Amino acid sequence: MTYPYTPPANAFLHPAPNEEFLKLHVELANTEGSGTFSMMDMEVRDDADDRIDSSVVATDDLPKDVKLDLLNLKPGEKQTGEVVFIAPKGAKGLRLVFNGTLMARDGSGVTSGPPPVIDLGV
Repeated sequence: MTYPYTPPANAFLHPAPNEEFLKLHVELANTEGSGTFSMMDMEVRDDADDRIDSSVVATDDLPKDVKLDLLNLKPGEKQTGEVVFIAPKGAKGLRLVFNGTLMARDGSGVTSGPPPVIDLGV
């Protein structure tokens, strides 16, 4: 995790004065069934439980070999990558929430059950 993350000077998107970028290095693993996963399946929540979304544009500025892209994972497969989120400046109590994939195994939409949550220690 890099927070705050400063993008390269030539990046297309930079945080506004009241924002900071949060860059996460994540590993997605498919434990059963087939699944399509993307960075849009994740969000960050702060101590007020406000949602902090990933930024497609800021993530796209990352080197191709490290950014997390749309993934098709077979059972047992894993993939790592980085995702950039745009957070309010000084955000605290950050935790990563995996909301599930819109491509659920049974075709019913969003994966059921409570989402996994990871405390980011910030």
